[in-house]
Amino acid sequence: MYNILSGNRERIISALKKESIDSRPFFYGLHEMPQYKNGNSYPVTEEISRKGLSLPPSTNLGEEEIELICGIIKSAT
Repeated sequence: MYNILSGNRERIISALKKESIDSRPFFYGLHEMPQYKNGNSYPVTEEISRKGLSLPPSTNLGEEEIELICGIIKSAT
């Protein structure tokens, strides 16, 4: 799996989706899940969760597909 951080995460997800390329936001930090909430703040974890984007892994991607995905990401940032 490939992961990136971007302040334009939602725009990138939308641009990839228009080309039928799957992606997803990072999971929330453990401290934000109900069973682990303790009232503490973890700024680095929260920023990574807010900006993180996972791209689907594939051993079948050719150079052309990789360039397409990279181009979409670049144009959306």
